[in-house]
Amino acid sequence: QNLFRFSYAYFIKINDDFYVNVGITPTLFSIYYNVAGARNFGRSIDPVLNNSAVTRGLTGDFGFSFAIHYQNLDFAFSAPQLLGLKAKLNGQNYKLSRSFASEISYNFSLNNFYVKPVLLALTDQNFTLNLEAGIQASLKKQIYSSIMYSNNGALDISLGGLVKNNIFISYSYGIGVSGLPAASAATHTINIGFVLKYDSQPREPSVFNQPGGQSSSQVEQKIQDLEKKLRKEQLQRQRDNQRFNQRIDSLKNLLSKQPRQTSSADTTKKTPGQDIVWVQKVISPTINFGLNSSILLPSSYPELNKYVQLLKQDPSLKMMIVVHTDNLGSPEFKLKLSEARAKAIADYLLSKGVNPNQIIFLGKGGSEPIASNATLEGRRKNNRVEIRFNKKVLR
Repeated sequence: QNLFRFSYAYFIKINDDFYVNVGITPTLFSIYYNVAGARNFGRSIDPVLNNSAVTRGLTGDFGFSFAIHYQNLDFAFSAPQLLGLKAKLNGQNYKLSRSFASEISYNFSLNNFYVKPVLLALTDQNFTLNLEAGIQASLKKQIYSSIMYSNNGALDISLGGLVKNNIFISYSYGIGVSGLPAASAATHTINIGFVLKYDSQPREPSVFNQPGGQSSSQVEQKIQDLEKKLRKEQLQRQRDNQRFNQRIDSLKNLLSKQPRQTSSADTTKKTPGQDIVWVQKVISPTINFGLNSSILLPSSYPELNKYVQLLKQDPSLKMMIVVHTDNLGSPEFKLKLSEARAKAIADYLLSKGVNPNQIIFLGKGGSEPIASNATLEGRRKNNRVEIRFNKKVLR
């Protein structure tokens, strides 16, 4: 008879389908044997000839268990009596046999009903083998039952349940069906278990283990974890949104300070500078670029520096930069090239401290030639930079 048993289990999760349980179980139990009612071939055994009608003793032992769960398959090994300690019976010491057990089972589930076929092998240190097979079942992880039959002719039926998620109570009835157990009296066992502490993922009672399901405590813990993760992600998203909005505002402010630009291909929009009367227009003699390039050549700097000085001296002076190209190549390429060149000139003036509101630039591509593109000289004339002012400032 087990007087007291304490179990400690450690749960190791590899992933959602693979985890391991390791447990230790110290046990205190009593030994009670009454030969007064024993019978042999229908005849009573004289208790006097057996020295005593009743034999009593008290001892303990230490158990170990190891279980693996993978998907719906479970395998477990345990040693309920690992040490094989001695028991004192009527003044004499008897060494108890060590016992070992292994179990393999498979879990089936249907809504809230779980069924698990089980095969159990028991042996002792003398390798006396006993096999048991049966079925364990549970309903909503609250009510548990099992029926097990061993090869020596014993049948065991159990029924149990959880009370408030931390108390487990079960009743087992054992009876002999054939062989020697059939000549023995039936056994009655009541188990009462108390869960002292839940970990982050508590398991069901090991006597009716159903790893395929989840207890209410597990579900509540998962909900708390998900809510915590959601709050963290929401806070991070708020920070990202705030950072993106600040970046957008910064770009908008930068755009408002840039000189206005348009494309000659966009005929639906008003061209910048149309509402300004341009008093003076010149074709630049020295602003030059490399072949099919928007990089300013150093020979352009003296002329551009002169425009910088004029614009700084008169804040009301406005300057419009219009870049043209020849027509060798696709129109799209020539248009983009002219726009890039116009922006390069504007960027140079801005780098020298010119107010962006004084500068307007655009690219025309090869849409407005002033000479024939059939000759080298004509193409040179068409690749030009026009500078316009709202005041006459150049001689």
